Amino acid sequence: MNFAGEDESRQPTINSIIDISAQFFDVNIPSLRCGKRGKRNLPRAITMALCHQPGGYSLEEIAEAFGVRQRPYRSPYAASRPG
Repeated sequence: MNFAGEDESRQPTINSIIDISAQFFDVNIPSLRCGKRGKRNLPRAITMALCHQPGGYSLEEIAEAFGVRQRPYRSPYAASRPG
């Protein structure tokens, strides 16, 4: 898959995936980067999925690029264990 004129052998950058997605969905880049709880943003979800699957980026890298805050979370099992 070729993103924004990049060489086929190179991994596309997250920013190039965002740029192409914004053009494809005819939305502005801030609307792709902005996530609001309770509002469905299908172009954003698809762009994030493209960054992960064919793009090969980790979820942490994608979260950082999209401004997703990391929330500390412990499973109920881990929370019940000391230490």
